[in-house]
Amino acid sequence: MQERVWTRRLRWRLLGARLWPAFAFLTLLDGVLVHVNPIAGDSAGIFGATLLAGFFNLVALVLVAPLLSRRLRRGRPREIADDRAGTIVILGVTVTLVAIGLAHAGAVDDANRTMSRQLAAARRYFASQAPPEYRVNRAQVDTWKQSDNFFRTCIPGPDRDHALCVFVSTDTQPPRVRLDPNHVPNPVRP
Repeated sequence: MQERVWTRRLRWRLLGARLWPAFAFLTLLDGVLVHVNPIAGDSAGIFGATLLAGFFNLVALVLVAPLLSRRLRRGRPREIADDRAGTIVILGVTVTLVAIGLAHAGAVDDANRTMSRQLAAARRYFASQAPPEYRVNRAQVDTWKQSDNFFRTCIPGPDRDHALCVFVSTDTQPPRVRLDPNHVPNPVRP
């Protein structure tokens, strides 16, 4: 008799305790989804995307889940209603992040096309105008995006303190390329 009670209780706990395993799994999944389809900007690192997803899930659990739990409580113990409400809410966060990522995908594609256009224009300039000591490093291009349509692209020089840099503006067709008189390489970014 005691064995039957124990197995029933275990089955009830496994069926009723979905929130925290779902939280862990969906936070990781959301991080991957935001990394693949960013919800803002051009790209998102996997670590930052996972932190952002965890933040959204926690905010949803704190602010939205209690409201939904009250509605689900009819005849159920509070713990089960809280668990189900929390699981539903973090599933909603996942669906929302997927929808926003898909809606933002066009902007990411536009940004990638703009980056490709500016890179092609800078490489053409370096191929025709760069002095020989810089031209040998044409494959080591470094770009600093300063705005949506304005970039500073550099190739390293004979030493690490000098670079040949150009400003590329993609708001015209073909992109405008202008030599930067400053030979300091682009700032090192983490």
